Amino acid sequence: IEMQKKMTKLLSEANNIHEFRALFPRVFKILKNSINSISFAAIDDLKITRQLRKTSYLNNIPQKIVLNQLNSNGWIIHPGQRIEYIIRDANNINPLKRYVPLDNYEGVFDKTKYIELMVRATFNILQPFGITEKYIIEMLQNERQKTLAHT
Repeated sequence: IEMQKKMTKLLSEANNIHEFRALFPRVFKILKNSINSISFAAIDDLKITRQLRKTSYLNNIPQKIVLNQLNSNGWIIHPGQRIEYIIRDANNINPLKRYVPLDNYEGVFDKTKYIELMVRATFNILQPFGITEKYIIEMLQNERQKTLAHT
């Protein structure tokens, strides 16, 4: 969320579409810096908050997995309440190991998934201006190649 705030604050300085587009490289720099600092992210930067609309879910979506873990720990959760969790290992074959309630967080999180979420957040901001997720990923890869070439 902090990354998005920085991006929108920067873009709000533009007075017209040309100035707005001229700020895109700086937006990508904010994204790159956020990605580079992911290993040192604070718990508040990682936590995901969802308001439950119900307490029974068919599919293994994050809400269901976290809700089941909270219930197993003695929590009684009702529709309308908020849950907070961390993405631990989004692609784990065991759904119970994909997400962890904030209270049970032990410092392990899925860096790849959080980077994917950061790219998607940047895309959501820039999409109305013709920027695609693919383009954002290419920009990041080009920056990485430039960095490697200068080392």
